[in-house]
Amino acid sequence: MTNVTAILRIAAATFHESIRRRYLNIMLVFALGMIALSALFAHLSPGAELKMLLDMGIGSIRFFGMLIAVFLGVRMISDEVERRTVDVLLSKPVSRSEFVVGKFLGGLLTLLLNMAIMTALFAIVYAIKAPAIQHEGEAAQQIGQTTGFELKATTINVFVQIVLVAFEMAILVALAVAVSTVASWIFSAVFTLFLWVSGQFGGFLDYLSRTTHSHGGPGQEQWASEASPLVRIFALVTYRLLPHFDQFDVREAILSNNGIPLGDVGMIVGHAVIYMAVVIAAGCLLFSRRQF
Repeated sequence: MTNVTAILRIAAATFHESIRRRYLNIMLVFALGMIALSALFAHLSPGAELKMLLDMGIGSIRFFGMLIAVFLGVRMISDEVERRTVDVLLSKPVSRSEFVVGKFLGGLLTLLLNMAIMTALFAIVYAIKAPAIQHEGEAAQQIGQTTGFELKATTINVFVQIVLVAFEMAILVALAVAVSTVASWIFSAVFTLFLWVSGQFGGFLDYLSRTTHSHGGPGQEQWASEASPLVRIFALVTYRLLPHFDQFDVREAILSNNGIPLGDVGMIVGHAVIYMAVVIAAGCLLFSRRQF
């Protein structure tokens, strides 16, 4: 029977330990600096200024969130094993699965706190810059130079983007924790980073795995992937196993003033939750068979 109290205690202890890690604080400072710099760009066209704001603001949250998720996730269990404190923890009425789940929840809480801080600063910058960008866009639109953007719709899309980034980073924490249950923190970090980078090419892997690809609609042009059957099989397996991290980045939809369907968002979030559960379950299984 699962000991929820033990899991929560491990999560709380992990959270208090993690927020004191110096390298996380350094990453957070760099992230806040990059987000603050996004407010300094002016004298650009409204569209370019909005793109710069999103690229530097949300891009910084996503990039530094990724670094925090990976390096925090791979160190939580590895450090316990290296210091041999894991023996003391597991000698108590705590199962290995509860230990892994508690570590994951503690790391996830730490990640969300750091993301909340970064998001708060970005929200301040966005609240200052977005109305001005909209006003400039409306003025330029009247003379036919550019198209404006809807502030309310864009703000909703930005909020959706940040929520998706949070789930993306949660998957990374789960992957980092699961890999670190059986490997050193250095290998775990490199492997998790590799998975994140590979997950950015989900659309390309999907294309390689298809024998035909349609363009437009029925009766229109179709072409076959030029990849060999072996490459197609590899691409298909990789596409099915890897999380599709590219789906969590919707900045292009924001810039093109396209609404983000809530059904698509719900599907992405649902898949993320299921993927995290499966990865953590696999990590628990691997850790239960590890010999110390």
